Amino acid sequence: MKIGREPWMVEMRGQIFFMLASLLCSVTGAAVDPQEDTEVLKEDYWVDGNHNVNVGWIEQGNFLLFRRDFYMAPMSFITHRLEFTFTEPNIVITAIQATEKSFSKGAYVKIIAGGVNRNSVSFRLTSETGKGFFFLVQVWGYRV
Repeated sequence: MKIGREPWMVEMRGQIFFMLASLLCSVTGAAVDPQEDTEVLKEDYWVDGNHNVNVGWIEQGNFLLFRRDFYMAPMSFITHRLEFTFTEPNIVITAIQATEKSFSKGAYVKIIAGGVNRNSVSFRLTSETGKGFFFLVQVWGYRV
């Protein structure tokens, strides 16, 4: 008999996972579906070794449209997820930079909507379980 394979233990693990998912929902304000695969896929966007995202080019005549630090403190057993949208009429985005700062080491950024050559962009910032994140997000472009 293998330890940890009894039916009551498997059911208990499922209940613990759902309780942790509910706790995550209450802390971050995000809706968590226990059936959803919460694994962050790195293949959907370009990421360097530090989990930074750089899309587009900053050219002459572009200026900084948006700059903000996003910070979430580490909490045991919690995966932070934050979604944010920057939008402004009469602009064109030419570059997006999301740079991971100091301690986060393992957080990810994903562009989920909009982007280069549009007037808006939406981000999803996700930490590893038990860790926080600290990102500097910059959006560059020009007015039309």
